[in-house]
Amino acid sequence: MNSSDTIIDLKDRRVGRADRDRDGLLAYWREIGGGSDVPRRDDIDPARIAPCLSRIIVLERIAPRQARIRLAGQEVGQGFGIESRGMPLSSLITPASREWLGESIEALFDDPARIDLGLSGPRTTFRKRLTGSMLLLPLRDREDAITRALGYIELPERRTTAPIRFEISGEKRESILTRATRAPMDEPELPDFEAVDRARDAARRRAAFHVVTAD
Repeated sequence: MNSSDTIIDLKDRRVGRADRDRDGLLAYWREIGGGSDVPRRDDIDPARIAPCLSRIIVLERIAPRQARIRLAGQEVGQGFGIESRGMPLSSLITPASREWLGESIEALFDDPARIDLGLSGPRTTFRKRLTGSMLLLPLRDREDAITRALGYIELPERRTTAPIRFEISGEKRESILTRATRAPMDEPELPDFEAVDRARDAARRRAAFHVVTAD
């Protein structure tokens, strides 16, 4: 047997695991949402998404184009080099891409929409540019409003812990048809029953009215 046959590419293994975890999270989100609606934050069972908890973030909307990170997995902090819990999501993104991120956050909650973002790290002279991805899935709060989101962030392993911000390199949006966004059905136009009754009364009065003339 050739010695190369025994070599295991750990990078490919990590990528394959990340893809499986991401797909599993997306499938679970769709399952608890009934396949066509946005699920509730309280419906999420952490045990069902245990394999990807270290790469999970939970967002809370704090303004039309801003969201705060309420929870963040260990690998998220390692990838960005900062403790991100309690910080705005925009703190992880370069200033040049924050307008783009704001539009994505607005679509995430208002459309609502599933958001897939491509991430790119800064260019360096001696190192290959880092790349990653961020999946954002809308959630309902306890008042049934869409103000929460579940995120999955995949970033490369880093040898240093220096803080790093990523720019957005691409986006894919998928609008979700929910009970909050379905167009209301047109109500049938009903007759004005009071006007009908008034018209009938007037007709009866006219029929009973006689003009009397003197001879």
